[in-house]
Amino acid sequence: MQAQRPDRTASNDARFFTVIYIVERIAEGHIAGFRTCLDAVAREEKYLGLTSAPPIEKVEEFVSTNIREDLPQFVALHEGRVIGWCDAIPGLAQALKHRASLGMGVMAAYRGKGVGQSLLEKT
Repeated sequence: MQAQRPDRTASNDARFFTVIYIVERIAEGHIAGFRTCLDAVAREEKYLGLTSAPPIEKVEEFVSTNIREDLPQFVALHEGRVIGWCDAIPGLAQALKHRASLGMGVMAAYRGKGVGQSLLEKT
């Protein structure tokens, strides 16, 4: 899915720019970029229960499991760079498989441009 959001104003303010991005299922090749994006959002200490991303080995394990089990995890890419993600991971207990934990984040420079909405719609 490719999305483009129009500028919110005619102002020359750098906060208002058009972003062209794609949303696709996460793949092994996205792991490092996903970790970088996760780390950037976590270090804001505002939106996640983490203050930094886990070690790359843990992120590789998490993403590889999601791919292998065909769990919904998507990334938004701008010029090949991961700028956001969204995943819905079901509960571990059999009685909780009908529920999922939603995880998502969008890099600060790309917020307010529809990236998060596109990720949620795809997930």
